[in-house]
Amino acid sequence: MLDLIRILLGLSLIAKGWVIMMKFPYIRDVIMASGSGHPDPVNVNLILNSAIYSYLISGSLIFLGLMTRAAALIGLLVITASILFADFLSPFMNTDIWVNGLVMALQVQFMVIGSGPVSLDKLIGGFKFGRHRRRLNA
Repeated sequence: MLDLIRILLGLSLIAKGWVIMMKFPYIRDVIMASGSGHPDPVNVNLILNSAIYSYLISGSLIFLGLMTRAAALIGLLVITASILFADFLSPFMNTDIWVNGLVMALQVQFMVIGSGPVSLDKLIGGFKFGRHRRRLNA
């Protein structure tokens, strides 16, 4: 059951990255027209591109169950920024703070417990620090 939730979380992150990518010009124009001073277009493009790729990459890794803890940490940083900037600082935008909160809670959960039994980490044996040391026969 937990693996199904992990797979659905990964798919939802991929979908969110895809939607942001498809609506890139509109989102950029909304940010540029917002009342938050005069944002630099290069910085806005950089922030949006990094958010898109972090959603796509972390969603793909969480979906596959590969390096789930690291992917959840990356996704957690992006969701935290999304909650802070889009939901709290822009109250007039139509955002779903409860969906972002649920995704944030799920990412914290998978950061703590890992990927689960149905994952690529378990299939390839998973990398564990300190276990792959070889003794030198002198």
